[in-house]
Amino acid sequence: MNTFIPIIKTVISDPKVIITTVLIVIYFEIVTAVVRYRKKPPLKRKVVHFSAPVPDAESKGEDGGSGEKAEGNDV
Repeated sequence: MNTFIPIIKTVISDPKVIITTVLIVIYFEIVTAVVRYRKKPPLKRKVVHFSAPVPDAESKGEDGGSGEKAEGNDV
């Protein structure tokens, strides 16, 4: 048992093992984030219909809507 502890310490402290372990952890984190990712549903936009403005009966007369009487119509 005493012979395994120095070997395990040497293997764990090796830079290759440390870098590989860090890269595997980062890879698993990215894969987990991709698997759990859900797109937000698109927002439903309300459709607004604008109707054409209704002309007033008073402003639209025979003379073009100026509100004054035309000069040839003296009744």
